[in-house]
Amino acid sequence: MKKALALARADWLNLWRTSRIFFGMILLYEAVYIVAGKEWMFLSILSVALGGMLSYSAIGYDERSGWNRFVLTTAYSRKDYVLGKYLVAFTGTLGGALLMAAAGVIAAVTGRVPFGEGMAPLSGMTTCGVLISLSIVLPLAFRFGMEKARLLNVLVIVLICGGAGVVAGIGSDLAGNIPQVTAALNLILPAAAVLLLALSCLLSVRIYRGRQF
Repeated sequence: MKKALALARADWLNLWRTSRIFFGMILLYEAVYIVAGKEWMFLSILSVALGGMLSYSAIGYDERSGWNRFVLTTAYSRKDYVLGKYLVAFTGTLGGALLMAAAGVIAAVTGRVPFGEGMAPLSGMTTCGVLISLSIVLPLAFRFGMEKARLLNVLVIVLICGGAGVVAGIGSDLAGNIPQVTAALNLILPAAAVLLLALSCLLSVRIYRGRQF
């Protein structure tokens, strides 16, 4: 795991050097939501998706530069490489979720959205949705390469934003009418997301071990 952590740390440093505009977009989306209010809540949701999708950028950069092949000639294994990318995906998603929750709190405190209707309550559901989507796309990226899987990014964003909107509406109704169901979903959804991500990681390791460059 130490090697995977080292690779993930190197990825984040590289992403910071090469993708500062990307990070700026995430901060801009949250700022627009804070200023404009709940009508622009989809931008806050999108920030979580973009945080998770930074792992796609890391994989794509490695493939273009040849780093994914070079690193395997060193002390790092294919398993270490895959685990490193999953750590980037998880920490990116978590970071986006924390930023989303903070923006929701600020928007509520400043009166842009009513308390209880900001993005903070939805950050957990959105995080789970992004992790589930990553669980689907990452094995495809390790099997076919990020360039071939890149078209799935658009579909992932649409599914996340649309699904989060549906969940937001359903969750709002359930919270007022069936609080027990909401409590159950709050337990089941994170567990399902973590389980799927773990299974996805195991699948990706197996796929990548058999991949020929």
